Amino acid sequence: MIEAMAEAIHPTSQLLSSGVAMRYPGMNFAMVECGEGWLAWVIYALDEQYERKHMWLEPKLDMKPSEYFRRQGPVTFGDDPVALTNLGYTGEGALLWGSDYPHDEGAFPHSEEVIYRIFQGFSEERKRKIVFGNALSLYGFS
Repeated sequence: MIEAMAEAIHPTSQLLSSGVAMRYPGMNFAMVECGEGWLAWVIYALDEQYERKHMWLEPKLDMKPSEYFRRQGPVTFGDDPVALTNLGYTGEGALLWGSDYPHDEGAFPHSEEVIYRIFQGFSEERKRKIVFGNALSLYGFS
């Protein structure tokens, strides 16, 4: 199960570093059912490569990979408090909380308990944004 969740690393890395996100700025991609705790390290490592090895990397990107992610790449997570401790790297705008209803590998049927536990210490505004506001915006719902 852990290795299956880690499979999101490869497409995320490819979309951010290959120039796809740069060439298609209006395109969004979502990594779902993979948790989010891995993401901070991935975008940090991609940015490090971008900054240190830019002379060898192709294509030449206009922005850091993390900036493309924040603009275009939401990731879903459920009972993953690590995702929230990494907001300094990932930002909050591309995080989508999900219960994975009706599957038991997600937060369902304990969604309210999970939200209460993992969002302790967060403002109501920040919690609302991650729990449903970002999804409303991404999918164009009012």
